[in-house]
Amino acid sequence: MQKKLLTFVGGRQNIIATMHCSTRLRLGILDENRINKNEIEQLVGVHGVYYIGGQFQIVFGTETVKKYMLAFANELSFGSY
Repeated sequence: MQKKLLTFVGGRQNIIATMHCSTRLRLGILDENRINKNEIEQLVGVHGVYYIGGQFQIVFGTETVKKYMLAFANELSFGSY
């Protein structure tokens, strides 16, 4: 699912930062127009998506957000905060 999600957010080249809070994966995005919000919302485990203040936020809930954060940080080869 991480690979699908990466594709739906516009690919690796569209992400400049990754972070998370207790329920959301937060991505710094270069071009919001590359994001396929409808496809992301259909993924199992996604409870919603928002683009707020330059961040694309994907709501997963407390049990899965850290798993996705770590997968994205490893796939993108940059740190997280």
